Amino acid sequence: MGLGQTHACAVHATTGAVWCWGSNKYGQMGSFPNATRVYAPQQVDGLSDVVKIVAGTAHSCGLKKNGTVACWGHNGYGQFGVGHTYLSQAPEMVLDLSGVKDLASGARHMCALSQGGDVDCWGSNDSGQVGTGAETLLYSRKQRVLGLPKAVGIVAASAHTCAWTADNVVYCWGFNHAGQLGTGDDTPRRVPTRVLQNW
Repeated sequence: MGLGQTHACAVHATTGAVWCWGSNKYGQMGSFPNATRVYAPQQVDGLSDVVKIVAGTAHSCGLKKNGTVACWGHNGYGQFGVGHTYLSQAPEMVLDLSGVKDLASGARHMCALSQGGDVDCWGSNDSGQVGTGAETLLYSRKQRVLGLPKAVGIVAASAHTCAWTADNVVYCWGFNHAGQLGTGDDTPRRVPTRVLQNW
C-alpha cells in the first residue's frame, strides 16, 4: 500500500490492479479527470500485474511483475522519470528502467533497486536525494547513485534516502537537518555516506 500526503493506493493481491482514493488534484487517481476528490477506491486505468505501490506527496508509482515501473500524478520535479515534468493521469513507464527488485518514494523523488544491487534515483534533488553528487535541482530521467556498494534494500523519506548492503552496512544521502542521515552532524550529503553504526 502507498500513502501520499492526501491520497492512498492499494494493490489487489490476485490481479495486481491498483486502486486509489483521496485527492485527485494532480491526477493521483490515474483517471477521473473532472474529480478533485475521490471518496471511495477507484481502479487506476490501464495498470495491472503490480507487485508493489509507493506514493509521494502527490504522485504514485507501481512496480510491475516484469521489473518495470509506472508512475502517475504530480510530476513537477520529474518524479515519473520520463524526461519531462508534466503531470499525467495515465500511468507512464519510467524510461530505460528494468529488472527492478524494490522501489522507494520520497516526497518528490523516486529510487529503484535493481536485481543486481544497483540503485537509480530521479526527481527532486534540492537536497541531494538523487545521490549524483551534483547540485542539479531535479532529474527527469533516472540517475545512477554514485559510490554506493551493491545494495539489498532501499527506503526513502521526504528528502533523503537510505540503502543497506548484505553485510548490514547502511548508507544515506540527502536532507539532514535533524541528523537523519546518521553521520554525526546535520550537513546534507549529495552522495551516499555510511551511517555511523554503533550496533
